[in-house]
Amino acid sequence: MRHIASLLAVIALVLTHYAAADDQQKTRKELNKVTAMATDATGRKIVNQTMAEMFALKQMDLVLERRQTGLNYGSLLLAHELAKNNLDMKEIAVRLKGGKDIFQIAGEAGVNWKEVNDRAKKLNSKIDDNLYKHFLHAKDDKAPPKADDYNIMYDGVKADGEVSQSEIEQAQDRYLLWLQRASPNSDKRLGTADEKAAQRKSGCGKEWRMDSAAGFTTPMTHSASILPFS
Repeated sequence: MRHIASLLAVIALVLTHYAAADDQQKTRKELNKVTAMATDATGRKIVNQTMAEMFALKQMDLVLERRQTGLNYGSLLLAHELAKNNLDMKEIAVRLKGGKDIFQIAGEAGVNWKEVNDRAKKLNSKIDDNLYKHFLHAKDDKAPPKADDYNIMYDGVKADGEVSQSEIEQAQDRYLLWLQRASPNSDKRLGTADEKAAQRKSGCGKEWRMDSAAGFTTPMTHSASILPFS
């Protein structure tokens, strides 16, 4: 009986380990959606705005946190979730400089990956809402910025490029979907997102490659250039 009980305990432990690993992988994928959206200038502005709203912070506060830690926006969300495990941003920055990545730090802190995944899904949903609102009221967003407003010129870190080409393409489709839906003529033509998806399937659409030939939108400081989605 003791042997059977021990065997069952080992099996339960192994299953728990694999379940946690699966939850972490799902979370990483959801966080990468946030990071990929921020490879575009407008996308980055919306991601910053949405995260600031979620955490009740000023937009430039998030920019400063990114400059202190070197984290992209997906990883920054995870860092904020670590506050629930009594890890503040300064301590996270110290551990990052010590050679650990944010996922290692989160694992050691015993973060609940399911909760983080749910949080990331909510953030992505709110990003979609804000993208749609932005495209609906694009003219209203052209007012001159105030001195303490968000400034994309300061919002860039090397880790912003840590997403795959496939993830960037998915972010492009998502971006263009909301652009199309906000267009007054969206029901009268093939959606731009559908056109770009068709181009990729046929081997066209090379303008979306993330390289020097793409024609980047805004010069960045402390960051790789950002890719325009439209």
